[in-house]
Amino acid sequence: CCKQNQSEVLGWLQSDSGNFKKYNQYKQILNVSKGGEERFDKTKAFEKINRILPREKGIPKRLFENFIRVAAVFAIVWSSVFGYNNFFQQHSSIVLNFETVLGNRTKTTLPDGSVTKLNAGTRMAFTSEKNKRRVELSGEAFFKVANSEKPFFVKTKNQTIKVYGTEFNVEAYEDDDLITTTLKEGSIGLQIEGTKEYVLKPGEQAVYSINTGELNIFPCDVKKSMAWLENRMILRGVTFGEVSRKLERRYKTQIIFEKEEIQNYHFSGSFEDETVEEIIQTLCKVSKSTYKKDGSVYHIY
Repeated sequence: CCKQNQSEVLGWLQSDSGNFKKYNQYKQILNVSKGGEERFDKTKAFEKINRILPREKGIPKRLFENFIRVAAVFAIVWSSVFGYNNFFQQHSSIVLNFETVLGNRTKTTLPDGSVTKLNAGTRMAFTSEKNKRRVELSGEAFFKVANSEKPFFVKTKNQTIKVYGTEFNVEAYEDDDLITTTLKEGSIGLQIEGTKEYVLKPGEQAVYSINTGELNIFPCDVKKSMAWLENRMILRGVTFGEVSRKLERRYKTQIIFEKEEIQNYHFSGSFEDETVEEIIQTLCKVSKSTYKKDGSVYHIY
């Protein structure tokens, strides 16, 4: 039955080039509908899609239900002979777009079998071409790249990573001054625009400053550097202002500093199961400041 559902959805994708764009839209809407939970109401999700997308782009309810059944594993299906070879032979360039809203995280298997975990507030575009695989990233993501004859590239602002089959993490938010790349296993080549390629070894971290153009590579504690994958937050000499951006992404909240100098307090420590308010309480005690909560907005004095 599952294979029949997969076949029907694949047939729908192949029947019209525009259906692939619809597939991306459905995936994004479904992701938001689930809100990070494993179960959700598929009837309500179907109604939401029909409300959001133009009526002429609607999908038959029976096909939608099949899509629901296979969506979670569909990328893995593509990696098999059944889906991946047939589909990608007919398309010279395939683009998949992913986005995680604030307060949410997602895990996705790409058509080539690579696994990605996206942190909150992250955008990623995956392109598969005949001679390469390419990701454009804004935000933070962990990659476990599947081996292939086609090289795998990750492009952030000012930086390109060439992957040789490996596991690594990249943090490159648009509003941050640093791009941090951490290698867990394998090998990656890192290139800043206009410079030579630097090869990272397992257990190394590269930190690039967009403002100064300086690149530093040093040994690191990989587990601590990738703590977000275990829903932990580890702070090492970061300012209150830097922490606030992490909290805003992770908890979908807003932090406003009523006194600018408070942003410059530095913190080191770790948080795991605390709520955002408990974290803010702790940070305010350390920085000898106070806060006032207004809905999801925190004012720091």
